[in-house]
Amino acid sequence: MKYTNILEINNSKNIKITIICLHDLGGDKTNFLPIIKNTKIYKNINIRFIFPQSPKISISANNNIIMNAWYNVYCKKKKIEDKKGIKKSQKKIEKIINKEINRGILTKNIFLLGFSQGAVIALQTGLKYSKQLAGLISLSGYLPFKKNIKKKKIINSLNTPIFIAHGIYDNIINVKNIIKLKNFFKKNKYNFKCNLYKIKHEICKKEISDVDFWINKKILTNN
Repeated sequence: MKYTNILEINNSKNIKITIICLHDLGGDKTNFLPIIKNTKIYKNINIRFIFPQSPKISISANNNIIMNAWYNVYCKKKKIEDKKGIKKSQKKIEKIINKEINRGILTKNIFLLGFSQGAVIALQTGLKYSKQLAGLISLSGYLPFKKNIKKKKIINSLNTPIFIAHGIYDNIINVKNIIKLKNFFKKNKYNFKCNLYKIKHEICKKEISDVDFWINKKILTNN
């Protein structure tokens, strides 16, 4: 599995903050561009946005159609998760995080943001990373391998702030999964915030505004 495409945008020369943005199934590295450029953090903070693109793989649930994807998706009836694919993508994002650290960005200033499949990888990577990150933003996602994460909690990740945003009418990832996730985070004492919106499996303006505000608040707190 090769990762060749990474788009990077810096709004200044003196970069202090990095946000790694992960697209959804079938999406690409440009998906977040129209959203990001309209945020206050992009306009007011020295920031770097990194947009990795997933490889093209065969998706079992879509009649084996080749698509951009972070991992394979199986038929819902099978209730199988592509552990190998998810972990490969996790390692890729970890390498990007480590590269940013080598470029002088502190871990407390590195965010992971994702939509749908991208949100899954953001949560999986952030909660398994050895150091506390600035924050994890999950838009219409879910947390894979909850039992495994519960058994092998990384102490530093318990303090990593998490922002969960989900549509109550989501027809792809049912909101019931988010209620369970909310209870999981609460029971295991994670630092999280959960917002629900009157939308389907999509991103709305109010959601982006809330994420923008939340990230800005975390940046001000850490710096």
